[in-house]
Amino acid sequence: MRQLPAYLLLALLALLLVQCAQQQPLQGGPKDEQPPELDLRRYSTPNYQTNFKEKEILLTFNEWVQLKNAQQQILISPPLDKKPKVKVKNKTVILRFQEELKENTTYSIQFGQSIVDFREGNPVKDLRFVFSTGAQLDSLQLGGQLLDAKTTAPVAEAWVMLYEGELGDSTPILQRPNYLAQTDEKGGFKLENLKAGRYILFGLMDKNNDYRYQPNEELAFWSEPIVLTDSSAGNPKLRLFAAAQEQKLVSAKQLAQQQGQLQFLKPFSDSLKIQPLEELEDWTYYQNKEFVWLFWKGAQGEELRFVLEAGDYRDTAKINLYTGLDPSELRLIDPKKAGKSRATDGLQIPLPILHPKNPMQLDFGAPIQRIDTSLCVWQNDTGLSLGPLSFQPAGNYLWTLEAPKAPSATYSLQLLPGALTDIWGQQNEDTLKASYALETDKTLGNILAQIQNVDSSKQYVFELRRNQEEVVHKQLLLGQSQYALNFPLLPPGNYQIQLIWDENQDGQWTTGDYLKLKQAEKISSSKELPLRPGWDNEISLDLKED
Repeated sequence: MRQLPAYLLLALLALLLVQCAQQQPLQGGPKDEQPPELDLRRYSTPNYQTNFKEKEILLTFNEWVQLKNAQQQILISPPLDKKPKVKVKNKTVILRFQEELKENTTYSIQFGQSIVDFREGNPVKDLRFVFSTGAQLDSLQLGGQLLDAKTTAPVAEAWVMLYEGELGDSTPILQRPNYLAQTDEKGGFKLENLKAGRYILFGLMDKNNDYRYQPNEELAFWSEPIVLTDSSAGNPKLRLFAAAQEQKLVSAKQLAQQQGQLQFLKPFSDSLKIQPLEELEDWTYYQNKEFVWLFWKGAQGEELRFVLEAGDYRDTAKINLYTGLDPSELRLIDPKKAGKSRATDGLQIPLPILHPKNPMQLDFGAPIQRIDTSLCVWQNDTGLSLGPLSFQPAGNYLWTLEAPKAPSATYSLQLLPGALTDIWGQQNEDTLKASYALETDKTLGNILAQIQNVDSSKQYVFELRRNQEEVVHKQLLLGQSQYALNFPLLPPGNYQIQLIWDENQDGQWTTGDYLKLKQAEKISSSKELPLRPGWDNEISLDLKED
């Protein structure tokens, strides 16, 4: 029998050794869902120590572990100037301090979900390490909730902090807090192992993770000092707000041949006045929230300047003029885009739904000077033309249309060539069309809004909201202790009452200012309730329970 050459035998032997040495994952059996646990048979730095002098903390587990987002997950209170170094050696997590700890101070280290097992990534849960550099552990606690001041929704992953200081001073701006905790998904927070004393309670959405308040960050504060003398100090609800920013012009640009747009940082609370510095044949402007659309005739030169005034705000806007741009075109845009802030021009028509009683609203993206009703056709789904039609200007480039609504499923509006004339004398060259569906009492619903225990000496802003964002109705309330408001024929959706406590009586929600110890105006909200076709529903808000 022939023997294999020696070099082939060596190659086969090497391959066999590699296969034997190669680790293979275990197959079969249930998935490991148990998180690692501290191994009590092996050494770990004892928890809840006093007179702590160590430079590092060792935590030994019953299986191999690894770190996951340790720098984001590990929370130390009081916070340190230098973050500790954290590493893993086999089954042991080692946390080493990079600075001297304060004397007679209780420290709390929350590991979050930073430690996971090696195979399945199951996190160690609720691991908290507490020690004191003094002779005793501080044991007081403070819990509460952080809510968004404007939406009343819980705020997650924000910091809640305690400072030794006085309300209204610059401590939260200049110093790190004495204690801090992070809010959970329900906005809840719990500060533990606190020392008795007098504190400022502060909430912060810390964008740059420096544990100090910056003007561009959202904040919350408790209006009274927090005095900790026992294990309970109430259950404070903080309301997070963004401090008011000074108004400024964000952009000024030309959109079309005789049309420009200004964009501001935020909507104006005072009436905005605009005046051109250059001589124009004619001009006008329309304002929608933080946008202003400018229209002009007879501009000369390479730029237009406008003086802007609103309350204490003063500025000058400059629009560079370009040649060769197309004129504004009269056209019908997708009805679903009507009424929204935009940088386009043309005729816009709102949602293609006709209310049985309310006039139809038309949204023109260019200033219309005249509408010739003899060139406007209103038809039902059988092709029957109905009239008469009545168009009325409703401010900005909004117009309303009153038209007959006989029983029918759908209607169509046709604007024949020449029906629209803008401020430049330009007319629509093509027929513009839009179709609408007529709502009925079977497709709409009714809501009764009940508000009880109202302070009759205060002013409130009532808002009925649909699907959270859409304000269906808004009005001021003053002088009564309870209200019953009827809203018939509303489209289906989820409805909610929001009531702004209008402290400064300006008819809108006003944010807060920490340095002036001014809280954001309070908002009370009802539960959100569904309204379906043909339903009658009642929404109640009791301010005594708020």
